[in-house]
Amino acid sequence: MSTEMETIGERLKAERLRLGLTQAEFGEALGVAKNVQSRYERGDRSPDPVYLAAIARSGVDVLYVLTGKRLPENAISLDAARVAAGQAYKAAQALGNDLSVEQFERLFVTLCDTTAAREEAQKASGPEPEVKGVHKVVQRIGAGSNNVQIGSGVKVSQKKSTT
Repeated sequence: MSTEMETIGERLKAERLRLGLTQAEFGEALGVAKNVQSRYERGDRSPDPVYLAAIARSGVDVLYVLTGKRLPENAISLDAARVAAGQAYKAAQALGNDLSVEQFERLFVTLCDTTAAREEAQKASGPEPEVKGVHKVVQRIGAGSNNVQIGSGVKVSQKKSTT
């Protein structure tokens, strides 16, 4: 007997339970009745794209529900991307010149990498990682260097405990 969840309904139920919600609570949050949610989970009915978009906004891993595969490990959360976007915007303003789209993209990706590292450390309840070299990379990007590789010059390491 396989322990792998085979159906979309079973995986949908697993995600609902992971979020700690009853069928009624989950259905209400998504605008469907409990009996509709129950039919989705039993496999009697297939969820439509509007429903899938709604569950994605509620924190459900839709890729997992549809395929049985979790989001990639290196995926960053939307919150981390928002933080990085804000940091990239502020850095671009501080540079005092107009960045090209390519320069801004490199800046954003570099900041996403550091934000994701901090996010992972928080998930692990460890100390916030020490991030070095970001300012130099930002300056090189702002100066128009086309030779800045993504992640180059940025070092992320765990801070040593002082206790």
